[in-house]
Amino acid sequence: MSRGERGMAPDALPGAREVFGKAPRGILAIEALTRAVHHQAAEISNREQKLLLEREELQRAVEEARARVATAEARLSELRQEVENQAQAVGRAHQELALQGAQRSSELESAEARLVLLRNDQEASAHAAAESRELLHRIISGALLAERHAHAEADVVHATLGAGRRVHSGGSGVSGGTLCVCPSEDRRTPSGCQRGGRRPRQSAVED
Repeated sequence: MSRGERGMAPDALPGAREVFGKAPRGILAIEALTRAVHHQAAEISNREQKLLLEREELQRAVEEARARVATAEARLSELRQEVENQAQAVGRAHQELALQGAQRSSELESAEARLVLLRNDQEASAHAAAESRELLHRIISGALLAERHAHAEADVVHATLGAGRRVHSGGSGVSGGTLCVCPSEDRRTPSGCQRGGRRPRQSAVED
């Protein structure tokens, strides 16, 4: 049994074998392309599963980051309200001090100290909120970049599979041309592509 016959499925193209007695070179080439298509399809399935898992993990990270941002912003809003209330209290204390004299000076000092502490808390909360927003931005940007990269790889694989469905004519067998593996959007001319390969001809043997 020839090497090509050992690689073929038992029921692959029985009519050709009955006519020729053995698989012609074109048939062997189609069989090799079929095996390559099956291999690439398995790789695509594995990559899609990996992409789904990574997308779920990134989605959880995004949701957690958004929750932290919401918590930080809520705390910042509360502190702003407290600062405003305390500032009003300090203003009232100043007015009362002008009327009542030194007996209210201790209350004023206490209110001013409280105001300083609240403003420090406000600044710390604003910094934490900014860090949370930056973390969320990095997570979302990383997710989008990973998804674009995965889609680009899938486009190349799909284009390879599409090109593999045809065999170039020229001479005998498949040595007369080079398969174009560019994505479909890069095939801008009828006779060639942007990366040096040639598109499969319509006259090639098709499976």
